[in-house]
Amino acid sequence: MAKGTVAGIEKSASESTNNVRGNKILVWSIVLVVLLIIMAVSITYAYFSRNMTQTGDDTETKITAGKLDVDFITTAYISNKDAKLINDNEAHSLADRSSFSVTRSADNTVEKVYYTLKLTEIDITDNLKSEYVKWRLYDTDVISAATEPLSFGDFTTITDNALDLYPTKISLAKEVTHNFVLLVWLSNDENKNQTELLKGSLNAKVEVTAVNSAD
Repeated sequence: MAKGTVAGIEKSASESTNNVRGNKILVWSIVLVVLLIIMAVSITYAYFSRNMTQTGDDTETKITAGKLDVDFITTAYISNKDAKLINDNEAHSLADRSSFSVTRSADNTVEKVYYTLKLTEIDITDNLKSEYVKWRLYDTDVISAATEPLSFGDFTTITDNALDLYPTKISLAKEVTHNFVLLVWLSNDENKNQTELLKGSLNAKVEVTAVNSAD
């Protein structure tokens, strides 16, 4: 056999091998890209799923927080920007509010369920970290000027962008729903110049945290 023929055969074999290797690399590259896309989609889905188990941001959003179903009748977010001063006795009708309810999940089999309430992700300008920026939490969905709040306070006690609304663990029995209304407003004081309160902003999110025991 002529040397040229042998060399041609070897060259063809080498090119064939390179083509096979190239095809394998291409195939594995495609597989890797597909896997990365799947991972990215899965991670993104897991991220949003995990976060949606703890907050709600739309009207009538119902989410699951641990062993609880939390239904935000208005919104989980409460805000106050360049607001007007409100007399405390009018806060029940004029203040910014978040209305929500807490129930036990339908598949919950735990004997006793407990939870706490707080504001998180607080974004507030310094001028509103004041005793005149007040909040009240009611454990009823129907309030008037005479309704006694479950707890109350102001925004001078913020720690790590959070504020406890009711740190005491609340017990929730089966087939029971707890209703809440949170109010936030700028409190009017006729004996004080409060113009520094009229330019600022406050944004925060209501968080319901399920806990395993009353301890």
